[in-house]
Amino acid sequence: MSESVLQIRIRRLLEFFDGKPPDSKKHATAIASVCGEDLGCGLLRHYFEAHRASVEVRPEPCTTGKRKGPRLDRWVRVQGAAELAAPDVLFQVEVKMWSAHAIGGKHLSLGATSEEVADYKRQTWQKEWHDVEGIKKAPLAKVLHRMTPPPGLGPVPIEPLACLWTALHPDGGAACLFSRPVPERQRRALDTDFQRVWFFSMSAYLRSLSQRTIRVYMPDTARRIGWLSQLLGAPGR
Repeated sequence: MSESVLQIRIRRLLEFFDGKPPDSKKHATAIASVCGEDLGCGLLRHYFEAHRASVEVRPEPCTTGKRKGPRLDRWVRVQGAAELAAPDVLFQVEVKMWSAHAIGGKHLSLGATSEEVADYKRQTWQKEWHDVEGIKKAPLAKVLHRMTPPPGLGPVPIEPLACLWTALHPDGGAACLFSRPVPERQRRALDTDFQRVWFFSMSAYLRSLSQRTIRVYMPDTARRIGWLSQLLGAPGR
């Protein structure tokens, strides 16, 4: 377990993905490929565990069970979370590391005022969501396609969750986890029976913490770092 846990430097992570420092150009996509899915689900796990829930990030693939069709990033099971409607929920999770580095992405300073952060969250939300159409971007809207759950779990309710790096909220609020009803038009267009979709903002969660570092469960990333350390030496050596 300890080998799968990495220490996250909160300020540096926010500076990199929200601040887009000059020497980070062309590196964000590669870094997100190495750690993005683990980071998103690891922070989601950290959030729920901080709220005294039991969380399991499952290893099974999150697919429809067919060879072709949409597939998502992770299954995350949460038990005992007071803010969820059910005592046991299986989230089908899609992670997107959209940040200041993305095309059209905007810088969000660590020193931004609460009003500036709230305005940023509202603007970002409007890019991702339409009250009538629902989720605007197809790469994220696929989270609404129902996946086939891992075998042997029993009748655990499944809910879709979009795990995004960027800070966003419909009214600029502080909540980093929230849900929205899926509009009827989007349910018909995607032929889905999901009534609501959850959103989790990594940036908003990290900004809510007072610690300098936190320990996050990131098993795939830890293994990749291990391979890189075996394959490549330190710079200049």
